[in-house]
Amino acid sequence: MKKNEIKLTTEQRKELEKFRKTGVRSAKLIKRAEIILFLDMSKNGKAVAFEEISRRLAVSVTTITIVKKDFLAAENVKMFLQRNVLLMLNLHFLRQAYKVCQEPAA
Repeated sequence: MKKNEIKLTTEQRKELEKFRKTGVRSAKLIKRAEIILFLDMSKNGKAVAFEEISRRLAVSVTTITIVKKDFLAAENVKMFLQRNVLLMLNLHFLRQAYKVCQEPAA
């Protein structure tokens, strides 16, 4: 397997499909799961082309590239799906800290 190929195990595929179909989730996280499912080469040895994924999911090729890179860098599917949530929380706390720093001293 090449370093940048995505070949999901049966368990990983089930986890992504379950994430996509159940629960209340942000559209962005669902799209991330769908992109990885399209890029999976384990079923027929061939991933769907970026341009086709872009057309089907209404996302840019750049987004697909970033999501693929994120998935390959993640320790597991759960960490991949939580990545954006953690980044948003960090951004929220950074904004709050910035506001506090900008307030005039009493």
